[in-house]
Amino acid sequence: MAFFEWNDSMSVGDPEFDDHHKKLIMYINQLFDAMHEGKGKNMIGDILKNLYDYTVFHFSKEEEKLAKVNYPGLQEQKKAHANFVEKLHDFYERYNKNDLFISVDVLDFLSSWLKNHILKTDMAYKNYLN
Repeated sequence: MAFFEWNDSMSVGDPEFDDHHKKLIMYINQLFDAMHEGKGKNMIGDILKNLYDYTVFHFSKEEEKLAKVNYPGLQEQKKAHANFVEKLHDFYERYNKNDLFISVDVLDFLSSWLKNHILKTDMAYKNYLN
């Protein structure tokens, strides 16, 4: 059972970015499933690495496209993206210190990010891309 499922209300109006966001949902669901199976501690390192790679790629594409359409909220997007990457670095440091509760905290953070950034902040640029 998926923790999050994609639906059309999550679309930001750009198929490329929707696919990127679906990938984030996939990572959230992978972590949830691993935790449900008692394997969260074993999977968290790979998930953090994949999330980092994903965010570097996705954020650069998103910021590039938003710059092309002169999106007025671009600086706020960049700050939010930088905060996300910084948080991933913090999680990775905790992972390297064998923090036993990191899986729960990462899942909580990603869920919050999905609800607050993608479903609210990113939705603000929807009309600029169309």
